[in-house]
Amino acid sequence: LTTTVVDKVVKVVRPPLSPELWIEEGNLAACSSVGAKSRRLVALRGTLPSSVRLPQSAVVPHGVLSRVLAAPENARNAARLTELIDEVTQADAEDIGPLLSKLRGTILGLELPLELASPLQMSVEHHGSTAIRNVDWWRALTAVWASTWGDRAFYACRRASILPSDVAMAVLVQRLVESEYSFVVHTRHPTGDPELLYAEVVVGLGEVLVGGNYSGRALAFTAPRDGSQPPSVVNLPSKAVALEGSGLIFRSDSNAEDLEDFAGAGLFDSVPVSAAKERVLEYSSERLLVDLD
Repeated sequence: LTTTVVDKVVKVVRPPLSPELWIEEGNLAACSSVGAKSRRLVALRGTLPSSVRLPQSAVVPHGVLSRVLAAPENARNAARLTELIDEVTQADAEDIGPLLSKLRGTILGLELPLELASPLQMSVEHHGSTAIRNVDWWRALTAVWASTWGDRAFYACRRASILPSDVAMAVLVQRLVESEYSFVVHTRHPTGDPELLYAEVVVGLGEVLVGGNYSGRALAFTAPRDGSQPPSVVNLPSKAVALEGSGLIFRSDSNAEDLEDFAGAGLFDSVPVSAAKERVLEYSSERLLVDLD
């Protein structure tokens, strides 16, 4: 599928359905049924010094959702999903939001098929090195699949002439780092001088920064790419809460992310197996602002 964003051509490749339920990190580089995110994490590991630790990756590949929908337990939801997809592609603007909500609800209501439950459960527990209730990881997995039909994802893909039905959602599974701070660094300013890098930092887990569900601004700064000048702060933080959590996190790894002219960053969801806790921030005592050492 070839689509156009403004005056640039974006090529979206729909990958083949994988016969596998779970792919460990050692087999990801050669797998065509996972997204660019997981493959680039594998490549990144080979470039990192030993002092930098990277959580192990595993992926529920593109094709598992199709097997779930084909299971007898989900016949009714599968039929309903097909109906809703047809409706939303032809809907008037005022009807799209409610239809997207129904699409997400239908996917969240899928049952874990009996024939897939045991092998997936063993893979998840082995990766997490602990016992995990299947109801918890199944909720996280279906939530990532459902985010294909999120409002922001739908409209962003539409502007890029990408149909959400063309999005193939694999799901990356990693251990969640218990972060003091999370950041995103753009090595070229996305909306300003390309000779500047642009960075944003938040307290706690990065979902507050990239998820789109938390109001307020991150601490943001720019700096020359050549290091010729010190950083300049352009935004002081106003995010009201920080997220804290541990365990496993299920992350979107679709074919509509990390593309040349369509990054897709933050459009699809990352969902921890154990719900993260919110902590209200008090910036007058927050080290991000007051630690001068």
